[in-house]
Amino acid sequence: MDAARQRWLTGVAAEKQKDLIPSGWFEAWWNANLETDPVGAGQNPPVVRAPNGVREDGQRYWGADTRYYDASKIRVPVLLVHAEWDADTPAYMAQALFARLTGAPAKRYVVIGEGTHMVIMERNRMHLFREVQLFLEEAR
Repeated sequence: MDAARQRWLTGVAAEKQKDLIPSGWFEAWWNANLETDPVGAGQNPPVVRAPNGVREDGQRYWGADTRYYDASKIRVPVLLVHAEWDADTPAYMAQALFARLTGAPAKRYVVIGEGTHMVIMERNRMHLFREVQLFLEEAR
């Protein structure tokens, strides 16, 4: 559990860590994961497991600068949201994808300040929700 918390907080300044995740939310996330994964929950100590396909894709495609899809063929509006402290998806990755969206009729790249890859469960989650809502409501 402590290792998972530290991984979540990777890249977050020590003085910002205490207020990033609302009180009780990390524990609720941890418990929800264990409740849905009896194998991880049954280990000693319990662990939150994640599929490794994402890591393999990152190495095989993003790390090698190859793609399994052509972003220029996307023909719908696109919103890319990145959190400032996201160590799992660095800004350069989102920016590279954004540049490849040449066929999208509209595209927007938004950075949410003081957030990690888990910003949806953090203090600044309402910034994320507002950006998504604005994008969805925007007249095209």
